[in-house]
Amino acid sequence: MQTDKEGRKLKLCGIGFCQYRTGHVSRMKSHKASKHEIDVTWYSCDAAGCNYKAKQASNLKSHKKYLHDIDVQWYPCDQEGCTYKAKQKGTLKEHRQSIHDIDVRWQHCDQEGCNYKAKHKRTLNEHKQSVHGIDVRWQCTTNGNNFFPCDQVGCDFRAKQASKLKLHRQFVHDIDVQWLPCDQDGCSFMTKSAVNLKLHKQDVHGIDFRWHHCDQVGCDHKAKHASDLARHKETNHPNPHLPYHLLIQNNICDDEVPSRSPTPPASSPSPEPSTTLSSASEHALQVLSEAVSSGIINV
Repeated sequence: MQTDKEGRKLKLCGIGFCQYRTGHVSRMKSHKASKHEIDVTWYSCDAAGCNYKAKQASNLKSHKKYLHDIDVQWYPCDQEGCTYKAKQKGTLKEHRQSIHDIDVRWQHCDQEGCNYKAKHKRTLNEHKQSVHGIDVRWQCTTNGNNFFPCDQVGCDFRAKQASKLKLHRQFVHDIDVQWLPCDQDGCSFMTKSAVNLKLHKQDVHGIDFRWHHCDQVGCDHKAKHASDLARHKETNHPNPHLPYHLLIQNNICDDEVPSRSPTPPASSPSPEPSTTLSSASEHALQVLSEAVSSGIINV
């Protein structure tokens, strides 16, 4: 007879081929409700226009907290001029690390020749999975094969992570989608992603965004998203200067890369502005683009 650590006899769920076992009556009840929808007590969201419902009161509480800002304890950023606030201490810590470089412990890629580093271990793990194919767990939950395949007819998609397969099924096949509506008056926008909803509210309604200013001399451009600022700088301020490790890695010598020259003396005639990049500059920009796309550096 199998028992748990506390000596309770383990009982088998036994529904279908389910092998779940527990010695707690309450846990078995929760398992059957969650996995098999037996004796479910639904907890419905009472926010206007929201049809969300949960099998556990704690899940409903989390939903109302994160989607509707109900009963939220805010954690504000203490950095001067920053208006960011988070609903969890851990999220605030990540913000301080990502935005303000506070208490950052860099995670370096250990693959030979790779200079990638990340502020979070999970980001490094994703880099190593995607770029180097390390620690990829392909696993099939249906027939024992070692991957996560999509089960929709005619779709050959497969994922390295169950969460990625879930997102694929939601966004491509509209399976198990939880629509998230915008809560602003008169707005009918809704989306499948909490991130997209946040971006919509930032872009359309000007809610909870932080301006990202261009740091180039004389440029007053600003953007609501760091990615938009990066595109602006790439388009309007092309910079052929790469990090030193990329210059060495791609055999670009110092004399091949245009250097920042001091302003010529007043007596010297100003050279005509060039409308084309040198071959070295073009090559450097190409290398930078490849480095960004491959995950070696982030923008």
